[in-house]
Amino acid sequence: MRKVIMWDMVSVDGLFEAPGHDIGWFVFEDELAAYIRETQLEAGALLFGRVTYEMMATYWPSAEGRSPPS
Repeated sequence: MRKVIMWDMVSVDGLFEAPGHDIGWFVFEDELAAYIRETQLEAGALLFGRVTYEMMATYWPSAEGRSPPS
């Protein structure tokens, strides 16, 4: 059976984003990067909401870093 790992970026006061999809409050730190790398190795699939997917789709073609396992 596959694992489901779910996480959301939520501010201390419960906001997912500000108007206009602004997530400027969010700080991507080394600890989160390490957690993502660790959990992604076990992931069989990723599921994004439409807005997150559309925002990430513009990033992925130029992303640098570790390639997924073959």
